[in-house]
Amino acid sequence: MDPRRGSRPIVVGVDATSDTDGALLWAVNEAALRDRPLRVVAALAVPVGRAGVGRGLATPVPSDGADVALERAEQVAAARLTGYRITTELSSDSPVRALGRAAAAAELVVVGSDQRALRQSVAHAVAAHAGCPVVVVPARLPATRRHLVVGSDGSAESDHALAFAFDEAVRRGASIEVVHGWRPMASETRYRRWIERAEENFQQQLRDSVAPYRTQYPDVPVVERVLEGSPVDQLARRSAEADLVVVGSRGLGRIVGRLLGSVSQGLLDHAECPVAVVKKAW
Repeated sequence: MDPRRGSRPIVVGVDATSDTDGALLWAVNEAALRDRPLRVVAALAVPVGRAGVGRGLATPVPSDGADVALERAEQVAAARLTGYRITTELSSDSPVRALGRAAAAAELVVVGSDQRALRQSVAHAVAAHAGCPVVVVPARLPATRRHLVVGSDGSAESDHALAFAFDEAVRRGASIEVVHGWRPMASETRYRRWIERAEENFQQQLRDSVAPYRTQYPDVPVVERVLEGSPVDQLARRSAEADLVVVGSRGLGRIVGRLLGSVSQGLLDHAECPVAVVKKAW
C-alpha cells in the first residue's frame, strides 16, 4: 500500500434501487485493485424542502429501504473482498451531502448514474463538487474490454485526467485512447485547408501532452486522436468499446479556444460505460 495515501477508502453510495448495483461492484473491484478499504454509504434522509418542515434537512425523513440496501451491499462486498476492511455509514443527511462529506477523506467516490434524490441527480452533483475523483457507473457494467478512453484539451485538468487514466490502465492491463474532439465555427467550415492545418496543430499539441506519460508508462499501449465533432459525442461514441472514460472538469487548455469544461457533465448522460471525473491531482 502506498504510504503517501495511507488507508484512504474507496467510497460508494448505495440505495434501495438496483441502479447502484453496478456502482457497488465497480467499487469492490477498484478497492481490490488499489488495495484500499471500502466504505459503503447510504442516506437515511432526503431533502424535505416543500414538505413544510423548514429549510434544508430539518428533520430526517427515512428513505425506502436504505438500511436494507446498506446491509445487502455490505454482504456483497464482504463476499468479494476477503481480508479487506469494509465500513458502512447510514447517514441522516441527503445522498449528495453524505457522499460529499465522505469524499473529503476518500481516494475515490463511486456513484450510480441513475441514482436520484427526489429530482436531483446524485451523480451530477457529486461529480461537480467532490474534492476527489468521482466515478459514475451505469446500473449494468459492460463487458470487460481492457481499454480506457480519456479526453484531453491540454489543460491542467485534463493533465490530471491523463495521470489518472494511465495509473488505472496499469492496474487493469489496459490500453488507452486519448481523444480531443473539436468543432470549427460555421465560418471556418468553408476553409478545408485551414481546418487541416488546425487539426495538425491540435495533433502536435496532443502528442506533447501525452509524451510525458508515454515515458512514465512505457508498457501502456496508447494512441492519440484529434476528431472533428463535439467532445461529448466523440467520447460517448467511444465509450461503447471502453471499460472507463476519464475526463477532467472545467478545463480550458493550451489548445486555444476549445473548452472541455462542460464535457464531464454532458458525458454523464450519454456514456455507455463508467465515467471518471478528475478535477485535480489526488
